Amino acid sequence: MSLHAPHLPHPHVGRFLIAGVLGGLASLVPGISAGTMVLAAGVYPQLIGAISDLTAFRLRPASLFSLVATFVAALTALFLAAGAVRDAFNAWPSIFFALFLGLTLGGALPLWQMPEHKSSLFVRWAIFGALIAGVPLLIAEPSAAGAAAGAVSPVTLLIAGTASAFALVLPGISGSTLLVVTGLYLPYLNAVDGFTTALGVRPLSAPLLFEAFLGVAPFFLGMLLGIASAARLVQFLLARFRQRTLGALFGLLVGALVGLWPFQDVNRVRFTPDLADVGIALAAIVVGIAATLVLRIANPEARTAWARSRVIRRERRLAAGRAQAARASASAIQSNTD
Repeated sequence: MSLHAPHLPHPHVGRFLIAGVLGGLASLVPGISAGTMVLAAGVYPQLIGAISDLTAFRLRPASLFSLVATFVAALTALFLAAGAVRDAFNAWPSIFFALFLGLTLGGALPLWQMPEHKSSLFVRWAIFGALIAGVPLLIAEPSAAGAAAGAVSPVTLLIAGTASAFALVLPGISGSTLLVVTGLYLPYLNAVDGFTTALGVRPLSAPLLFEAFLGVAPFFLGMLLGIASAARLVQFLLARFRQRTLGALFGLLVGALVGLWPFQDVNRVRFTPDLADVGIALAAIVVGIAATLVLRIANPEARTAWARSRVIRRERRLAAGRAQAARASASAIQSNTD
């Protein structure tokens, strides 16, 4: 099929390929939302619409092509990079946890800015979400989290994949952060890299390939199931309960920071850092925050949203000033009357 076929959706198919590559790589990096990467590539509305079309069984060629192009590119990037990311995480866990912490802090900003104003509902649900995410991580035993670095059940991977699917439809939410804080990050990377390794064996071994496929299939099956429902569910919740939903999501993201404490090993056992460890961790956190800010600056939609939020805040300050001046004037008139 020609890449310039007349029925291809706007934007150009290259945008969908770029979105897929960025989203696939983002799924390997906690703190970076695949949805944010799709938004940065400028194809977020088209992909959400395509997912909605598919789940409603509206099989439009343009929607199908955009989904296939994006997901093929995402899976290619994911499988090619998983092994290198896993090896680096094993070699320098403290640096990676600090980097993930910075990326998550920077990634929280888009979610914080989504509501044009933050009501008490947003605050209450943010606190609730933070407690739900943070308290279990605070009381979890390191050995239990570390045990997850080995083999995990297919059902666990299926549930993790379903939950991670929400990162594909909602900017600001990172599926990999969920995997890190639950101890499933390394099993996820091992499964993906195992399948890639089996594909590279020559001659191809059907039993080995089938075994590797069974290792990675539950997670991606969960993602497919999650994507099928996530787009419609998120649209419904944001339409009916926007402040509650955004508040809870922001709280969950903040609460997840507990699991990204830099001074721990791959088995989630914490250690006392020396001065050098603290300095390196701080540098990695700054790099993570800076990376997310650069991505936002490069995204014209994010710049527009930021400029709009500044205008709204300025208008509110002016309105508050006028209201205060009116109250002061009324008070002065009342005093003169008395």
